[in-house]
Amino acid sequence: MRENLILTTLVVVASLPFGTYAVAATAGSGRGAQAGKHKTLELVFTASSAPTNPFDTYLLKIEVTDPAGEKLSVEGFYDGDGNGGQKGNVWKVRLCPYMTGTWSWRTVAADAPDGDLAGHNGQFTCVESGDLGGLVAQGRHFQLQDGDYFYPVGHFLDAPGKLPLWSYLGEQVTDTQRSAIIARQRNFHDANKYMFYMSNHSDASWDFKEYVTPWVGDHASSDKKRMDLPRWRLYDEYLRQMKDNGLLAYMSIFEDGKRGNYGDLPEPDRNRLLRYVMARTSAYSHLWYVLCFEWQEAWTRDEVNRAGTYLQAHNPWKRLISVHDWAFRPWAFSGQTWPAYIPAQCGNEEKDLVKLNDYVTGLWSHSIPVLADEFGYEETDLMRSKVWVVFCSGAAGVGTGHHLKAFQRFLVQSRVPFQRMAPSNDSVEAGGVTQFCIAEAGHHYVVYSTSGSFKLTVHGTALKGYWLNPRDVDGSLGTAFNVLAGTSTFTPPEVSKDWVLWVTDGTDLNSGVTHPSAGATVAQVVVGK
Repeated sequence: MRENLILTTLVVVASLPFGTYAVAATAGSGRGAQAGKHKTLELVFTASSAPTNPFDTYLLKIEVTDPAGEKLSVEGFYDGDGNGGQKGNVWKVRLCPYMTGTWSWRTVAADAPDGDLAGHNGQFTCVESGDLGGLVAQGRHFQLQDGDYFYPVGHFLDAPGKLPLWSYLGEQVTDTQRSAIIARQRNFHDANKYMFYMSNHSDASWDFKEYVTPWVGDHASSDKKRMDLPRWRLYDEYLRQMKDNGLLAYMSIFEDGKRGNYGDLPEPDRNRLLRYVMARTSAYSHLWYVLCFEWQEAWTRDEVNRAGTYLQAHNPWKRLISVHDWAFRPWAFSGQTWPAYIPAQCGNEEKDLVKLNDYVTGLWSHSIPVLADEFGYEETDLMRSKVWVVFCSGAAGVGTGHHLKAFQRFLVQSRVPFQRMAPSNDSVEAGGVTQFCIAEAGHHYVVYSTSGSFKLTVHGTALKGYWLNPRDVDGSLGTAFNVLAGTSTFTPPEVSKDWVLWVTDGTDLNSGVTHPSAGATVAQVVVGK
């Protein structure tokens, strides 16, 4: 068996401008390679053969064994000349170690044999990096791999930003625009997730008609059998930029599915992109995936199930996968094992907060995380209310909304253990009309009141109450006051406006982490003959 002979360490620095790729090379034994936990290790190989289409016939696959002895099968991907060129015989495989200690790997049979890819093996050491890892589904909520329960917050229907939001990867989007998108999500919204398309033909971003074409060609005419490798090299950098800025990268692999565009691609073309996306990007811990938006526009339920099952079969790092629904539709994939969460469109034009509350609470009954993914465009009072209503409905995250910074400040300051709480409107008099509640009975209660006084019934001892102004993005929890068990009347500081009441006994609080770990470090090992 061969061993890797040449070691090159590559570090991507967070402040690098778009389009750069910093390399620091050192020689040595491959067995001395190191990778940070939840970071990325890239093994680079050169094949001796060239299949007719390397995007259909994968020559590289490795078996990886973690320090506990668990084995994973990980596919490599074709990368042309390895530096963004379309032609060449370079194959790469990306790993994302999730456990410290010594890992081993060996090449195994792939779609077709290649003499120069066979018989390689090696080891590397995974060292602690301080990175908390990516998202996993834990019951009805999300959790960081090595961290606490986590509430994804983003705003991809950001009309006032006037930026090509969903087309972040688009060939016509400038790096200046990309930097502005990241800055707005990071600074204005205090977002921790950012949604974008991997392929986009017809879903315009506000005033822009920007296209994302991962294939050779452009939106008008592209070869769906071949990936555009110069673009994919840029995609790598753009994806790492998200992690460097503390954002989860929430990728919709296809747009919202209009027929005649990318929504009705033949299944082999769909699967070709799905397979390449997972082989090339899933070793970035901050990525998670949705097959497409509004699947009913062009996909059948059977097509979604086949695609989801296919995607899950090419998901060695167990990234989150699902598909996005039309507004207020019942979840169509109950009982299926491939979706890890429910991305729910909660009605962009809907003004009835009770209807929204009932819809999300109904989805909550499926016992997997519900992401309230889309419910409006403008920065309005209604958009702010929807954020708090879906939170009180049991949603595990929000994908749009207004005054998100105030909501994030509440999560940090209260450290509310939302994962142990359930919708509890019956604790509030007239609950579900102007007040909405989520609670862990006897310990924690959150009430969102659109206006006026209300009665709240609580249980427990040593309870304290705090008011929060959801309209103040720089605000803080108010001064604590004692709350007695039983039913009491609560009058917010301004009865004509919306307020949040937090009642707690202070037990078993969360860590208050609201952003994933930054730092898109990649280590690279060039495997010799």
